[in-house]
Amino acid sequence: MLKLRKILLSNYFYLILIILSFLIFSFRLALPRKSILNSKDNYFYGTVTKYNLTSSKLTIYLKNKETVIGTYYFQSTAEITTFKKKVHLGDKLLVKAQFSKPIITRTENTFNYQKYLANKNIFNLLQIEKYQVISKNKNPYYTLKNFFHKKISTNPYLNTFILGDKSYLSKEVVSAYQEIGISHLFAISGMHISILSSLLLKLLNRKKVKERNYLIVSLFLLLYLLVIDISPSAIRGVLFFILFSLNKVFYFYVSPLKIYLLTLIIVLLLNPFYVFDIGFLYSFSISFSLIFLSNELKSNNYFISLFKVSLVSFLVSIPISLYNFYQLNLLSIIYNLFYVPFISLLLFPLLLLNFLFPFLQGISDFFIDILEKSAIYLSKISFSKLVFFKANICLYVFYFLIIVLFLLEYKKLHKKRFLYILLVILMLHFSYVDRSTFIKMLDIGQGDSLLIASKGKAILVDTGGIQNKDPFLISSTTLPVLKSLGFKRLEKLIITHGDFDHIGEAKYLLDNFMVKEVLINNNSINYYERELLSYHAKKAKQGLVFSCGDITLVQLNKNLNDENDSSSVYLGLYKNKSFLLMGDASAKTENYLLKNYNLQDVTILKVGHHGSKTSSTPKFIEKINPQISLISAGIDNKFNHPHKEVLTRLQKTSQVYITKDLGTITIDLDSLKIDTYCVSS
Repeated sequence: MLKLRKILLSNYFYLILIILSFLIFSFRLALPRKSILNSKDNYFYGTVTKYNLTSSKLTIYLKNKETVIGTYYFQSTAEITTFKKKVHLGDKLLVKAQFSKPIITRTENTFNYQKYLANKNIFNLLQIEKYQVISKNKNPYYTLKNFFHKKISTNPYLNTFILGDKSYLSKEVVSAYQEIGISHLFAISGMHISILSSLLLKLLNRKKVKERNYLIVSLFLLLYLLVIDISPSAIRGVLFFILFSLNKVFYFYVSPLKIYLLTLIIVLLLNPFYVFDIGFLYSFSISFSLIFLSNELKSNNYFISLFKVSLVSFLVSIPISLYNFYQLNLLSIIYNLFYVPFISLLLFPLLLLNFLFPFLQGISDFFIDILEKSAIYLSKISFSKLVFFKANICLYVFYFLIIVLFLLEYKKLHKKRFLYILLVILMLHFSYVDRSTFIKMLDIGQGDSLLIASKGKAILVDTGGIQNKDPFLISSTTLPVLKSLGFKRLEKLIITHGDFDHIGEAKYLLDNFMVKEVLINNNSINYYERELLSYHAKKAKQGLVFSCGDITLVQLNKNLNDENDSSSVYLGLYKNKSFLLMGDASAKTENYLLKNYNLQDVTILKVGHHGSKTSSTPKFIEKINPQISLISAGIDNKFNHPHKEVLTRLQKTSQVYITKDLGTITIDLDSLKIDTYCVSS
């Protein structure tokens, strides 16, 4: 034991360990990874390891040689009830399904779903047609998990805080937590493990079980780790406590920083791909800073200490937040002063009691209601949200180095110089915005969304929106694009007409981004447009003229008593170039435009109705004679947009670019250079 203590206290031991770990870590990251499944098969046999049921949609994880994610849509409530009774974790299912690959990245600076799943060793998705239970679970591990899932399946917050599964929380609430900077409190992490272990230690101390307490709690936490959805932050919390306990029980006298280092090394050896997990980066960087400054953060006043912790955590998380989300919320420092004690000292312990005594649910629901309503209200406060342009990765490394130097110099009087440097660079970074003149047709699936920008100002025409089908729309496409380009607000949000695939995400955008003015079309107001009236939406009258930087736009259409026919049609003028945005305008609209305007030799045409044969008539295309035609259509869309005859017609006069083939399409209006973005990794 003395030799082991000597080794653990040696700095050389940690240096050697770091070098060896880095070599192993780098080698494992470099190894090629790919699916070993035959995607041509229509059947898959696997064990149910996880599932989530929301409304009529089932998302299920099945594991055989590798894990796949399957999706199934129930046809009735009776079918849902039958599934809940018959299928449990650990059961073996045979499913008939269509294999597909995870969605690829089709817009720059947005969430890479394919890479996200690949880092979890998931390479295939299944669209399940039917399923059959082949054998029931006999594994004690899944029996234990089933017990916990059954006990808390109806309570979203028990799922979140006990099992680490946030999928049952509503989209609006999760978005609010992210916007105010408290989403880290809802991942099972060091804070939750610390609270749980402290409660258990106090309970054991009352029973006078002495130095074995730490070992008993460590075993309990290992068992707990088997039950929850394992995340890097949960592993870190449990592993750190175990190493800390061994250090305390056997008197190794290893410092907390070295225990932290050992924890980091072990976690990355278990799975080197955790380094790409945002939760991992937040958890380890913040934990390091708090351990390193533990003495300086102490105070006799709880709230002063909490403020110091909140401030340091905020500073350390800046590079991670800016690189991934392009935004900081300055008030998150203040928000955490309330939400950290509210969740850690009140709600989480109350939910633990709720788990043991279900009759307490009414009390926990009361505080959950306070939590959700306050978070949603605070998320609407926009003045504290700072949007930053997506910069070269070197800048974020520079931020990290400045913050590390600040932490190292924390005890010295000249520490402030690093804060001054950080503030100056942040201010310069914040002030930058893309000032080029371009139009960008975003790939948002089957729908329309087009960004117009000039001189640092931006207008968005339509938002897209595919209800309950694609979770990667405005929340992970349009908003990140706007923020990554440095735009702090939209001059106008234009909704060409009220069909869901053009307006569906407008409310989400308006709730989460600053928009100066909202314009809708001239037709009668439908259900979706009515939702926008509370945001002071105005009708874009025929002849309306406005500008965006050096671009002038004119609204050409009138009310033709049909939603598609009455689509707002905008003619954009820039220097000697023009572009025509047709919304879902039909042949009737095209005839009206030809009779009332002298439209010819248009530089760029945003093709009407996704390339449907109801528009883009020969007469219209011949007259406007576009050089470039843009079509927004989703992959494998059920309408078969764009139609072949329309494509043939357009290709006679113009270059045709389609989002389903090329991803997001950007056109520089000065040079007419066209960039497309569609990568698989």
